[in-house]
Amino acid sequence: MGKGTTRQTMRVFYGVFFASMLFSCAYLALRRGAGLMDFFYQQGTNLLGDFTNNLHYPTHEGGPYFDSIWATFPPFAYTLYYLVNVCFTRAIPNAEIVAYILLTGVSALLLLYAMQRIFERYGQMQYPARKALAFSLCILLSGVSLYTLERGNSAYNSMIILLFFMFLRDDETPWKREAALLLLAIAASIKIYPCVFGLLYLLEKRYRDALRLIIYGVLLFLIPFLWFGGWEGFRQFLYNQEQIHLLQRNDFLTSIPSVARFLTAELGWNAATAGIISQVVSIAFGIVAFACVLFARTLWQRCLLLVGIITLVPGWSAEYMALYFALPCALFFCSNNGDSRMLNWAYSALFAGIFILLPFGAGFSLHAPVSWNMLVCFASIYLIELLAIVDVLLNFRRRHRQARVNA
Repeated sequence: MGKGTTRQTMRVFYGVFFASMLFSCAYLALRRGAGLMDFFYQQGTNLLGDFTNNLHYPTHEGGPYFDSIWATFPPFAYTLYYLVNVCFTRAIPNAEIVAYILLTGVSALLLLYAMQRIFERYGQMQYPARKALAFSLCILLSGVSLYTLERGNSAYNSMIILLFFMFLRDDETPWKREAALLLLAIAASIKIYPCVFGLLYLLEKRYRDALRLIIYGVLLFLIPFLWFGGWEGFRQFLYNQEQIHLLQRNDFLTSIPSVARFLTAELGWNAATAGIISQVVSIAFGIVAFACVLFARTLWQRCLLLVGIITLVPGWSAEYMALYFALPCALFFCSNNGDSRMLNWAYSALFAGIFILLPFGAGFSLHAPVSWNMLVCFASIYLIELLAIVDVLLNFRRRHRQARVNA
């Protein structure tokens, strides 16, 4: 995209986002906040649950994985939770809130810095710092960001680490490129999903970097088990993962399996048959999306498809997973592709749909209160993934035909 096209494309994003913000302010003001609690998990009765619960798990005598099957993070993450607990909160509720506020404030500042560096490194535009600041504020004020912060989920911290990884991975200084490898390993050791970004090194034939990344990842994943139950702790970790993924989640539409489960509950389909179909569709989508990762020629499309895979394929996927789309969205605005104006506008509008702000209930229940924010957000995710797949396949076909003509 040229400078003029980039400005117009970003205006589409900002137009959709700020229109949703103004509408939400007017809607909530007129209704005096009615429906706001339907936006939050369990109507706000479990505030910061993902933070406070995981803060307590590692203090269990046998390690976090023996405390609850909901202890599913890698042991490196629980090492950090343990340090926060014993050094700061000591299971005091008010202190836990203060700790969360401090960590959230630091995380927001780091996000602003990392986004600025990404716009400076990858963007071909005037005033990248200003554009990064405006974009970052939209991300921070988005519905998915508010939901993630209310949950206290570590996806927020993991995503910010990914941003640092992205602007350091191609730096001219060797130690910064090495730091990028370590940061990606840390992000995956906090939340497993970011490990898929290691594929970027393989696609770019940076095999030595990929090997060192694997070494860092394995060490960060395995070593913390030494103080969290050892071999038995590892077995319990796998058991917890299995039990969580067996749970039937049909109250959200945040993954392909959850859509199938919802339709099964609503329409009375056979659960076993619907489960098999959802697995087939999920695997098919994953294969096609991964093939498109191989065919794609732009970094932002590769990241978009990778995030789509980790968001829509796992059966247990929550709304906070949409936060990872901040990375491909930033890279999209920094890109210099030759796509048509209408196609770029479509991508921009769908990215805006992911980070839209509609924090109130939809007025109907899908086995649990559902917000308009979640519905619009994940409808946009499904559409942008399909658009990217079609776009990549058509471009691949066009290049293949051109290669045959030149031959």
